[in-house]
Amino acid sequence: MNHKQLEGKQVLDPKVIALMSSPHATIPGGASTWVSYCYGLQLGNFRGVHVVEHLGDRPGFGSQIRMIPSRHIAIIVLTNRTSGLLPATMEKAMDLVLPLKPDLESSSSLSK
Repeated sequence: MNHKQLEGKQVLDPKVIALMSSPHATIPGGASTWVSYCYGLQLGNFRGVHVVEHLGDRPGFGSQIRMIPSRHIAIIVLTNRTSGLLPATMEKAMDLVLPLKPDLESSSSLSK
């Protein structure tokens, strides 16, 4: 999120970031919010903001990482529960840090 740098040092080759965040496949039949799948990441639009996201789980925990590259923001929600996701928490965090378009649905299709 910081121009591929950590503490002023280049940590990832910009070519790797470009490859990882470029669309490689359209998600068939998926939520209309998700447009494409990359290498382990999904690209989409959440209430007017372009997002890159990864969901993960293992026995005993779940995680959701949502990045907003244009704003250099990443939001990470971790849970101590198998497949545990907290979509309302993710959405509230986004509401707090971003100017989002109004939610026209009762709940976001991206958060489901």
